[in-house]
Amino acid sequence: MSLSIYVSTEARGSKMPSSSLYGRKVLKAPPRTKAGIWPFDKQEKRIYHEFIIAENSDGEPVEHTCNPDHLANNFGANPDAPHYLTPVYFRREVLQRYYEFPEKFSIEASYLSCGGLWGLSIDNDHPDHVMVFLGDLGRDLPESERPYWRTFNIAPIGRPSRTAIRRSLFALPTAPEAPDLRFKSAYRLFKTEWQNSLAGHYFKSPSPTTPTLFSGFASRSTVVNRNSKTKSSA
Repeated sequence: MSLSIYVSTEARGSKMPSSSLYGRKVLKAPPRTKAGIWPFDKQEKRIYHEFIIAENSDGEPVEHTCNPDHLANNFGANPDAPHYLTPVYFRREVLQRYYEFPEKFSIEASYLSCGGLWGLSIDNDHPDHVMVFLGDLGRDLPESERPYWRTFNIAPIGRPSRTAIRRSLFALPTAPEAPDLRFKSAYRLFKTEWQNSLAGHYFKSPSPTTPTLFSGFASRSTVVNRNSKTKSSA
C-alpha cells in the first residue's frame, strides 16, 4: 500500500484548504485454476453413457462407455477396448423427435444437427435402423441427448448401409439411397444447376413452411417404412 497527500489552498473555487488521500494495493494473482480460460479452466466432470455394442454367448447385451478417451483408435490408444468406430445401432424411430422440430433440428444425409450448437454423423440411409459410431456418441452428441438415444438402442443387426461404409471408411462421395434423402439431394442439385446455367429460378422462392414440408416428407417416409414392416410380419 502506498499513500500520497496533496494539499491545495483552493477547493472548488473556495479559499479553504483541502487534501486528498490516494492509496494503491497490489493484489496477489489468483490460482491458475480460477483463470477461466484454456488450458487453466476448470472442466466439469462429464457423464458418458454406455451403449449396446454386441451380444455375449448367452444372447445378453454387452455395453461399453462412449467416452472417446477410453476407446481404441488407429494410433494405439486403449488396445484392449472397443474401437472408436464401433457401430452402435438404434431403431429408426429415434429420429422422429428431430423431424418434428425442423425449426430447431436439421436431418440431412448422414448428418443430424441442432443449429450451430452440435452436429452428429449418423447412418440414416439404412431401411431398418440408424447407426452411429460409438466414439461419436461421446464426442459429438450432447450429454443431455444420450439418455433419449439409449431408449432406442438395440443389439447389432446386419451392417451399416453401403452409403455409410463408402463415405466413412473409404472417403468416397456416395449418393444416398433412401427415397427421402434422394429427393432432397436431387431437389437441391437441380435447383443449383438450373440457377448456374440459366441464371434464374425454376422454383418459386421458398416460403417459411418449406423446411417443415421437407421434414414432413422424411417423417412420413420413416412411418411408412415402419408400418409396411409391421404389416408384412403380421
